[in-house]
Order: sequence, then structure tokens, then C-alpha cells
Amino acid sequence: MAAAKLREYASWKAYLESFKCHPHQMPQSTFAPARYFQLLVNDTSSDDFVPDVTFTPVAHRTRGKTTALARQMADVYFQTPTRYKRQEGTGNSLGFEEDSSDEEQPFASGTPEETPGPSEILKQMYKPTKDEEIVTAALSTFLVGLTIHFAISSRWTVHRKAFKADFSHASFEARIDGYLEDGSTAKVRTLIEVKPVLRRIKRALINMQEAAQMVAWIKSDPDLDGSLNKTGRRLHVSQNRHEVFLIFAEYDQDYLDYLDNKPTPGTGVHFLTMHEYGPWDITSSSQMSELGTILLAIALRAHSDLREEERRRK
Repeated sequence: MAAAKLREYASWKAYLESFKCHPHQMPQSTFAPARYFQLLVNDTSSDDFVPDVTFTPVAHRTRGKTTALARQMADVYFQTPTRYKRQEGTGNSLGFEEDSSDEEQPFASGTPEETPGPSEILKQMYKPTKDEEIVTAALSTFLVGLTIHFAISSRWTVHRKAFKADFSHASFEARIDGYLEDGSTAKVRTLIEVKPVLRRIKRALINMQEAAQMVAWIKSDPDLDGSLNKTGRRLHVSQNRHEVFLIFAEYDQDYLDYLDNKPTPGTGVHFLTMHEYGPWDITSSSQMSELGTILLAIALRAHSDLREEERRRK
């Protein structure tokens, strides 16, 4: 359905054609602002990476302790999530294969003192975008352009919503850069997160932040009677510089019980798994054509989930 809608969408055709044009010859379309900001993403000089997650011990809510904990978190290495890459030659099909490569590994030859590693080279080749807000604008205008002319209840917003997760002895707040919500209920369906730097350069911190955001969302809105706990419903749309990723959360009822401090005896340990797909390059018309279809399908599914929830409540 999403692909069929986009085939009949004149502005979408103009957007894909704009990749062949000089920026000053960009055709008029709903996506012109999105294309404009996508081009600006490569305009560099940079903001430092700043996590959007704040941990607060319940007993001692002091700025000093929060700052100290944040510094400790910055030094922690977290295992990377399951990563998948787009298969070459798949066109617009959604084929993925597990990515066993690790771009964070150093070169075999040379030493850090003699030869710059991949991270240093990447930092020089792909300097951070001048301002994170440019990346936010590039992603949000693209997302809005995909849905604004279709009669669906789902809508994208850049409201920086905060989710708070309260536990027995601590709590934390995670703020996101935007989200997909139901127009009638304001229920969040998908999270938006952006960073001005390449994901592979700050992978551990970005993974940690997105996982914390997901936990806070689940904890603050368990949605036990809704659709959010169905497979593939909770996800991030994450743009890191010029690359877009989709990260889907996987968990079960035992994990929800664990978050609620009501673990079922004898069930073992249960975890949240973040499945990462991508990247899609915003400088590639073919990759954005594929990504646009997926993102519109996500919004259409959210619309369908809302209608189903409304029917169940009647």
C-alpha cells in the first residue's frame, strides 16, 4: 500500500528527481525543504555529542551526583546491538542480512601512534554536521512530507518529549528529538533520535542512549491493552549525520514484569534486544526511495493500530 501511494504522489517523484539537479534548480514540491536540509547536513563544523539521558538517584537528587554518574556512563562500553545491512542489488526489496563486520576494529598494521585508526580517518572524512538541529530539520521535514497529504491519523512532530522511568531505588529521564503520534490521542508510536556525527564513531554512546530511551518509553507507557507490545511496534528512526537507521525493540511479557519489579520465578533473565537496520544514505535517491516506502508503511500501520484499538474499546 505504501509503495502504491508513493507512486501516485507527484511531490515524491519530484523529490527523487531533485537528486539529479543542481540545488538552485530544485523542483517545487512538498519535499523541497527536506532536500534543502539534507544538503545542509554535509555542511560541517560541529557540536559535541551530548547524551539526552539523565539518571537521578532517588535518595540523593543532587546535580553533583548526576554529573558524576553521567561521566561514568560515558566511559562504559556497551555491547553493540544486532546489526543488519542492506543487501547489494536488492533495489526496493527489503532484504537484510546480518552484518558481522565491525567497523570499530583497528587496522591490523601500525600502532595508534604511527597510523590513524578508522575512527580518526572517519572523523576527518565525515566531519560532524555544523548543528544537530540541521539533522533534525532534514529528518523531520522528510517524515512530514511522507504523510502530510494522506488521510491518516498518524503525524510526525519534533516535540522534545521526556519519558521518565521510575524504579524502586532510582529513576531516569530520557528525552527524544521527536516522535510519531496519534493525532487524536497523542499516543507515541515511534521515536525520533538524531545526532550530527556518524553512528560508528559514537556507537557505544548512541546505542546506550537509544536503549535508555526505549526502556523509559516502555516503562512510562507499558500499553498493556494496546498494540505497542506487538512485534515491531516500538522502534527508533535515528539519523546520524547523513545516515538513517531503523532500530526495532524486541522483548516479552517477562521483561515487562521485570521492569515492573514483578519477575516470574523460574523464568530466568530477560533482556531488551535492539535490532538495528541500515544505514540508508540521504545522498542516494535509490536508498531514500526504499526508506520512504518503509517509513510511510510504518505510519500507515500506526494508523491501522489506532483504528483497531478504537474498535476494541467500543
